[in-house]
Parts: sequence; C-alpha cells; structure tokens
Amino acid sequence: MHRARSLTGRNFFSGESSAAFSLLRTLGFAIERKPGGSQRVQESELYTVQKAVEGLFVSTDQFTEIHATFVHKKNLILRGPSGVGKTFFAKRVAYTLMGVEAPDRVVMVQFHPSYAYEDFVQGYQSHEEELVGVRGRLDMLGSVRRFLRAHGRAICQFDELTPNTLTNQILKSTLRSLGLVKTLHTELRKRVNILRRDLHGIDEINITTVSFRRVQLHSNNRFYRFLLDVCKLVHEALLVDQQTGDCRFRDFTRDERKMAVVFQDFLFNFVRLEMPAWKVRREKFGWRAQSETDPSLALLPQMETDISLSRPGRHVIIDAKYYQSTLSNYYETKKVHSENLYQLMRYLTNVQKREGEELSGMLVYPRIDQKMREQYVIQGYPIAVYTLDLNQDWRALKAELISLMQ
Repeated sequence: MHRARSLTGRNFFSGESSAAFSLLRTLGFAIERKPGGSQRVQESELYTVQKAVEGLFVSTDQFTEIHATFVHKKNLILRGPSGVGKTFFAKRVAYTLMGVEAPDRVVMVQFHPSYAYEDFVQGYQSHEEELVGVRGRLDMLGSVRRFLRAHGRAICQFDELTPNTLTNQILKSTLRSLGLVKTLHTELRKRVNILRRDLHGIDEINITTVSFRRVQLHSNNRFYRFLLDVCKLVHEALLVDQQTGDCRFRDFTRDERKMAVVFQDFLFNFVRLEMPAWKVRREKFGWRAQSETDPSLALLPQMETDISLSRPGRHVIIDAKYYQSTLSNYYETKKVHSENLYQLMRYLTNVQKREGEELSGMLVYPRIDQKMREQYVIQGYPIAVYTLDLNQDWRALKAELISLMQ
C-alpha cells in the first residue's frame, strides 16, 4: 500500500528534491544552484562507499551499515566531543547519498541546544476530550456538570504534538487553490496536486486575511515566513468565480503600492547580500527645526528612508519607486515624479551629515518605457535618476545593479 509522505518526515525541508523546494518551483521561483555545482556525474566520478571510507577510522562494513540506517530512518545522530570528526564523517555520508562529492550541495545548520526537531515542522494543538482517567489538565467543572465521575470518566484538556498546525494548513490550502486555476500550466498543476497529496494528515481550511494574522512566528519556525508570504501573495491575487468555483489570478503587477514594496525590498536585500562593502539600512531621523510652542518637535513626523547606504566617505540615500509609467505627464510634458524628488530632498537636507562625508541621493525606478541615466546637482547635493531593467537575465541584472550602486 502506498504510504503518503507527511510533514513529520525530513523530506519536506531537506534537499533540492524536497517538498519545500517543489512548492517554490511550482509557484514560479527559480532556485539557482551555486556556480560549480555538478549537473551530471560521469560513472568514473561517482562517490562510492570505498571512496568515503578513505581516511576514516571505520571499516567498509560499518560505513555501509550507517549509510543503510540513514536511508531507512531518514536521520542520523553522531555523538562525541568536539574535534573528533563528526562533521567530516557526516559530509562523507552526504556525498555517498548524493553519489558525488559536491560541497556546494551540503549545508550545515547549527541549532541552539534547546531546539528539538519537532519544533520546526510540528506544533502543539490544544484538545479537549472525555477520557477514562486523567490526561493533562482536568476540567473539574465540566466533568461534574455531566456527572462523569460515576462512569469513571473525566473531561481533560491537553496539548498534543502534531504536524496539523495552522502554518501547514495554510500551505496545503494554498496548493488546493492553485490546483483550481485553469490557466495554470498542466505540468505545474500536476506537481501542485502531487505535493498537496504528500502533505498527509494536514487539514485544509478556508484561508482568510485573519488566518495569516493568527500565525505566530518565532525563532524556531521563522523559516515559514517566506513560504507564508508567498501564500499570502497567492491568496490576495486569486479571484474565485462564484458560479463555477474556478480560480484565476488577478494581475497584481498593476498594484503600484504593493509592487513598490517588492521593488524596494529587492534592492535593499540585493545590496545587503551582493555588495558587503556597503552598510545598508533604513535610516530614521527627525527634522532640523526649532519651535517655541513644540520644543521637542513631538508633533512632527519622523522620516524614514527606503534605503540608506554608507561606507567610508560616502552616504547615499535611495528612494525606490514603482509606477506604470517611468515619468509623469505635466501638460503633455514628461517630468520626473515631483513628489519623489521633494521627498528625496527632504531626506538630504535633514539627515545628519558626518564630516568629510559625501552625501548624495538616488531615485530608482523599474524600466517601463525608457532608459534613464540622469544626473543633477540640486542645492549642492548630487542626485541621480536611474531606471533598472528587471526583464533581463539575472546575470545582466546583477551587473547593471552593481554599476548603478557604485
């Protein structure tokens, strides 16, 4: 009998063939392998058990037994003091499982000693049941009202560890909604339905905005954040036909407010990850003002930049915006969006400038209808207005971004 996989197994979050990676690929996210990753392995390059035991103080039979245990149990615990080679041994096991020595496909994650694996893919759910005996907390008042003591029974309230948590319910229910989209590619719909069946033992719910607000993320399950953001995007973009029940996607790229947030976060994280020479942050500061009636300036709103970059001798404030048209129309004349320029100038004139530091500003828009590389000096501040072509190969996009930021 076929036994469906569940979230209690390690296969949901482990490796590129995992359900988590399948979900991301199904939703259209490209999972890029690092340069140097092996694509196809020649037979002569296969990583065998004989090669794995070279340099290890275990026999081939012992290693084979450990390897078989992992294949069957899906987990392996190596115990011992620091420096005895546990990590070295674990990598050999991983290479044997993959059949190739590929360090770029092995990731080491260090957890706090108090973490348990169940904290990551399972959670506690409250239950109330009528039982023979006592389990958890006894509901004395409810038991007395129903005269259960005479029958040797009691109402008990207890917590049970289960994969059927709200976060997992949202993931599975999102897959159900995606399966109803008729315009979804046939192969993608097939993968969605297979992945949905794999999430065995998890209930499907009717997702609402409140569902996402009810989720409580903490250090033990914060890896859910990205998946839940994807689910929320799908939920907000799906339109359901009241008569047929079919679903279709609303073009969320036309929502300038939401796309502006996506574009801003993309630029912020790109600089943070790809350009470590810059310190990137969202900078908060007040106004350079004085007042006799409001000495503390408490009534004036605080300013916060989209992106602030700094390194020795340089300080750049970036305002990232998203519009359907790169420029605004002013009496049939193309102009830079005035509100963006005013906002950037407010930042430049009020931020605290350090001695010997060059302060400049940048307006960045996604390229819609024209390329822009304009540079100005306004009130002594260098200001650039750039557009970025997001509809190009990632390598070209990365090169263009780096040239802009430099």
